[in-house]
Amino acid sequence: MGAPLLSVVIPLRNRSGVRLENCLRSLRWQEGVPGEDVEIVSSDFGSVPEHRDALQEAAKAHGATVYYTPTQGLWNRSRALNIGIKRARGQYTFCTDVDMVLAPTFFKTLLDTQEKLGGRGLLMCQCLDLGKETEGRVVDFADLESWKRSATYRSARGLGGCQCAETQWFHGVRGFDEKYTYWGAEDNDLARRAEKDGRVLEWITERTYMLHQWHPTAEFDRPWLVKKNRWRLKWTGWIVRKNWFGWGE
Repeated sequence: MGAPLLSVVIPLRNRSGVRLENCLRSLRWQEGVPGEDVEIVSSDFGSVPEHRDALQEAAKAHGATVYYTPTQGLWNRSRALNIGIKRARGQYTFCTDVDMVLAPTFFKTLLDTQEKLGGRGLLMCQCLDLGKETEGRVVDFADLESWKRSATYRSARGLGGCQCAETQWFHGVRGFDEKYTYWGAEDNDLARRAEKDGRVLEWITERTYMLHQWHPTAEFDRPWLVKKNRWRLKWTGWIVRKNWFGWGE
């Protein structure tokens, strides 16, 4: 079997159940892109056995591959993503989150846009937030448009739900900056680095959509780390190639 056209990388820890199933299901109801052209890579960064086993079952049901990293360290989304990116086989890598549900046109929009840009894009999409009342509910394909109408657009400052670029470019810049720990800023950092490196930053929001499943947030649990990440973005966001002592390991 040849290499896929698109690799989807999902970083996670202790995530299973309806939210995970909704996400994985949406990756397989895509239109216009054959399933064999898409690989799903789940980067499990230290899940406890209960969630780890459930993830393995869900991944098997949806044709995904799980790479498990044993760790009890602080959540590091950048490292979790990089572990997946280093193992991605596709021409393009699409980084997203386990909270997302994608429109059936999403993958085709990504690939058509990259073709238009000669493969030089870093593609982003502003997500639609579902309300708290939807927590724990199954997102069915047949009801997708009604779910969309009930959602509201999130501020465009949050880019983490969609970042798609050539896999070889991710390798060239050594992935996401792994000095960002716990929560936030690694997605904005990558966008700044991509722009400085000559990538075309392109929003695909008007051509397709993605829904963010509601869940409690840990964003404000460690405000000092959030502040540290913001300072790092301010002072190092212009550096294109990072992680000089190894990445995705």
